[in-house]
Amino acid sequence: MVLVSSFYSKQHWTEKATSDDEPGEDDENQEVPIDASEYECKSLASVIVVVPEGDFIVFPETGHPGPETTADILTDLEYDPVTKAVSRKTLTAVRPVADYDDDESLYKALEDANDADQMIWEWLKAETHEWAGTCVEQKNTEALQLSQDELCTEAKERYPNVQLLNTPWERMADLVGDDQ
Repeated sequence: MVLVSSFYSKQHWTEKATSDDEPGEDDENQEVPIDASEYECKSLASVIVVVPEGDFIVFPETGHPGPETTADILTDLEYDPVTKAVSRKTLTAVRPVADYDDDESLYKALEDANDADQMIWEWLKAETHEWAGTCVEQKNTEALQLSQDELCTEAKERYPNVQLLNTPWERMADLVGDDQ
């Protein structure tokens, strides 16, 4: 049996600095240039277990996790107006151990969550031009949230038992045990 652990990841996109001296077209018609994303992912060398609480906002279907959900991707999206940066932090987790028939099914659930999170990350990276500039222009994460939700729905075809949960970073930091 191969042991699998929860993963913590952080993606970060910033508005590319531009020179005011550059000749340009009508500013309203120009896309906001975005620097390539930075990505950091690390194994936590443990399995994070979560019990969904009432303060979680669940996307996209029912508003609450069903019995078919075996693992979660906890996600926190932020826009920093000072640095003009958009960030996405994620943490993969499973349900309480008693919810699984055996260790193998628990590790399979976590592996699926890790794979689904990586798939969503790769899609977001490939489609940065479609949502990142909008986030910077609107000074929020709504466009990223919409893209992430759409991609999660697509990932559900391959990983139907993985649920995406919008989770405040403070809650995730408590689970990880630090303030990354």
